[in-house]
Amino acid sequence: MKLHRFLIGLSLLLVVAAAGAAFAKDKDKDKDDDLTAKLKAQEMAINDAFKARAAAKLNMYIDANAMMTDNTGMMTLPQMSDLMKDVTVNSYTIDNYKLMMIDKDAYVATYNWTCDATYKGQTYPQGPYYASTVWAKKGKEWKAVYHQETMAMQPGSPPPAAESH
Repeated sequence: MKLHRFLIGLSLLLVVAAAGAAFAKDKDKDKDDDLTAKLKAQEMAINDAFKARAAAKLNMYIDANAMMTDNTGMMTLPQMSDLMKDVTVNSYTIDNYKLMMIDKDAYVATYNWTCDATYKGQTYPQGPYYASTVWAKKGKEWKAVYHQETMAMQPGSPPPAAESH
């Protein structure tokens, strides 16, 4: 009889522990979903600042020592601010936004980016671009510390047939 009560008690304890673990997992997922939404919103705010040529707004979301690499080259935050004078962004899209944890204070965001833009009066390739941003927690704020854009390979003509010898 004592063994029976012990097993029932142990079973109840395991059920409560499992429920607690499931609740904690759901809570962590909610926290991850909240951070994904927050950083995607900041990513869009950076794009909106670039579109509006509002260099001061970039400083709200990008670390002062940040670097960026795209098809115009590698640059610092002041160089990004200068670059926006030569870029006109009519529209952009961010799709397939995903977040991957490096550690509790650093994440990598990956996404697809397309645009309707010009650079120094020339049509900017629409894309899509495979983009990523490294986000780091600086105090209580999340700041972009590195960003890169890689243009997706476009389908082209097949290579010429090789001559056989």
